[in-house]
Amino acid sequence: MKFVIKIGTTLLTTPKGELDLNNLRQIIHQISQIIKKKHKVIIVTSGAVTSGAELMKTALDTIPKKQAAAAIGQLLLMNEYALFFKAHGIQIGQLLLTKDGLLEENRKNNALNTINTLLEYNYIPIINENDSVTTKEIQFGDNDELSSIVAVLCQTNHYIILSDIDGVYTDDPYQ
Repeated sequence: MKFVIKIGTTLLTTPKGELDLNNLRQIIHQISQIIKKKHKVIIVTSGAVTSGAELMKTALDTIPKKQAAAAIGQLLLMNEYALFFKAHGIQIGQLLLTKDGLLEENRKNNALNTINTLLEYNYIPIINENDSVTTKEIQFGDNDELSSIVAVLCQTNHYIILSDIDGVYTDDPYQ
């Protein structure tokens, strides 16, 4: 069986906007149990912008600052994923994608080939929106739409969204 698991920012960060290492460690432990049952897992993660903002120690009041925070936070986030998965004997690979890139046939096929090859070699693909080079999503969205595209693209059996949102909405429930 193949799973896509989307992990939301609020599960990866504390109320103070810091990376919540204890929660990330617990989530990875639970995902590792799925993997050890010989299931394939693809993770779509959020949290890079928030993680980077913690290190930058500045208000993210402009798009360039948010993009810089994403570049810094992505490294921090992936280091922690690698460390915690390694404790379970599991290796990871990173893909930074954009939603529009998955709409172009050649780039979509390249992404799918990379994901499938990582899975074939028992690496966990960890996908995040490439917020450093895109502006639309950094302003208006998160990885929910990206993860749904990945789930369809990879023909997964299970699509799990770990989030603080209670249910499925057609619009932003906070506006």
